[in-house]
Amino acid sequence: MITDDTIQQICENITEGKSIYQKLPDNGELVIDRVLPFICIYRFSPEQKDAGIVQLVQTQASYLIVPDSDEYTNDVKKLVNCVAKTISDQLSAFLIFEIWPTPVEVEKPKPPTFKILCPKGKVPATIETLTKGLYTFRNTIHDLEVEEINTVERHPPHLAELMPLPVGKDMGCLIIGLEIPPIYKDLTGDQFYYLFFRVLKRKFSEILKKAAFEFIRIQTSNQFSHYLMLGKSQMNPNVGDIDKKLADISGSFDFLLKVSPVNYESAWKEFKENHFKKKPKFHYRLITVDPEKLKRELYNIALENIDDPTLGFIFRDKRKELDRQISMLEERNTPEFLQSSINLYGNVDEELLQTARAILQLKPRNRRGQGGYLNSKEFAFKAKEEIDYYQQHLPGVKVSVEIRPDVSGLIVSQGTLYIGTRFKVPLHRVDALIQHEVGTHVLTYYNGKQQPLKQLYAGLAGYDEWQEGIAVMAEYLAGGLTLTRLRLLAARVVAVHAMIAGQSFVETFLLLHEAYGYKLKKAYNITVRVFRGGGLTKDLVYLRGLVRLLKYYENKGNLTPLFVGKIAEKHVPFIEELIYRNIISTPVFPRYMEREDAKEKINQLQKGKQLLDLIQN
Repeated sequence: MITDDTIQQICENITEGKSIYQKLPDNGELVIDRVLPFICIYRFSPEQKDAGIVQLVQTQASYLIVPDSDEYTNDVKKLVNCVAKTISDQLSAFLIFEIWPTPVEVEKPKPPTFKILCPKGKVPATIETLTKGLYTFRNTIHDLEVEEINTVERHPPHLAELMPLPVGKDMGCLIIGLEIPPIYKDLTGDQFYYLFFRVLKRKFSEILKKAAFEFIRIQTSNQFSHYLMLGKSQMNPNVGDIDKKLADISGSFDFLLKVSPVNYESAWKEFKENHFKKKPKFHYRLITVDPEKLKRELYNIALENIDDPTLGFIFRDKRKELDRQISMLEERNTPEFLQSSINLYGNVDEELLQTARAILQLKPRNRRGQGGYLNSKEFAFKAKEEIDYYQQHLPGVKVSVEIRPDVSGLIVSQGTLYIGTRFKVPLHRVDALIQHEVGTHVLTYYNGKQQPLKQLYAGLAGYDEWQEGIAVMAEYLAGGLTLTRLRLLAARVVAVHAMIAGQSFVETFLLLHEAYGYKLKKAYNITVRVFRGGGLTKDLVYLRGLVRLLKYYENKGNLTPLFVGKIAEKHVPFIEELIYRNIISTPVFPRYMEREDAKEKINQLQKGKQLLDLIQN
């Protein structure tokens, strides 16, 4: 039984604004993440507990799951009435969704039908939102129906009502019943459609929140400006454990360093000595992990136990990416590496290729000797000055800058900036490159470190494209995106396309040198990057990311998600949701965005700009 003392303590905790995580008899549970003017209830039969309904209800921030036995009926009524009255006294109204599966003793309806049991005309916006949302499942179940039933009987047919309607009316409480057809399993109930259920769970969670929001918006003393604010604001402990395991696996190998040559300069000498007619031999760092063991650890992570559909999507997406990267370590320097790279980073589509070729037809102004250069040590000093600024705003930031002979150019890996020993940069490009590396890659790494999800600094699946697009845009906003730089991004795309089309290292090198006018060493640099590891198509994401980011600005996309950590474009709505739910906090923004000229450029970007409009003298 549920004692009166337990019920009283629960309601006192609600009054004090405390979260409720209460285990109840016979595998029942009450969860109220915070004071919310709605709750979802499932009363299950111990003999016929529907695992699908349990998971659908658990997606909400406020739910009650209890046995439907006679022994607990009065206790459950007392609990529901106490919770409803306590919250309604604070927020002026309260909504109860009682949810149950189509009874098994009833012949399965043809077609499968969602039944909404509700009062006619009382809350039209809520019912309309619920009905419209449920109809979207027709995209998969084509004959599905949604039936609105005007009735005072808004509970499972075999159970007693939770609250008499006059009592509910007096306390400003509305009950809506929702009978769900078992569309997530076959007619016998033996086969469960796991992949469809993932989609169903996420969509259903969103539909309920939208419907509740319509009720709240009109009926309550509304504290909520967006339906996503009705989601869970706290993560279950198992989510943190899963997040850590994925981050540990991601951090156990540095993918880019492991597929980048360590004999870059000696290979260049070899290439010259062979008169650029024979591909040089490249050597790589030894792999210090066992790929088979790593994959076993990866798939031992029980992602199916995550009840939050948003976090579940993010983690499954990351596991798939890690699986591919681990495979690529094994495939390094084999023909399989290139195909895996295409699966990971994509191919060069015709539109991107034509854009790249058009950029390469433009000739940059010769700036040789204008302003001088900074060497690797001088650039490192400048980068540390910028890092010092962020260390004042981000607690625990300890960024190291390392100058290494086995690095070509600049690489940021796990928050560390690596600079090649022979690296030098024109003075007019120093600030732009610092904003690219420090103001984007380092900053998003340490912004991610401040968040509860380790994936935000390790990098969500497919983050490279968006991250590099943001980094190149930082060069523009800092006033240093030149045609020479844009041509380099375009040349990488052309080189990736040539490699995928079957051209050799030497043929791709000569294409860049002879057709597009790149000097020998620069053509070599681009070609090495593209052919490293056996064919890494990652370099196409810089230009593609910039093109897509331009569209994002033009559509007035929210800039906050871009800097919370390392994310992909597809994750923006998920990040926005987690921000609304107060799981993710507002990030530190790049310092260059405080500049007046950068603010004006952002304003112009939101009005629409073409790619070549970004070029600066």
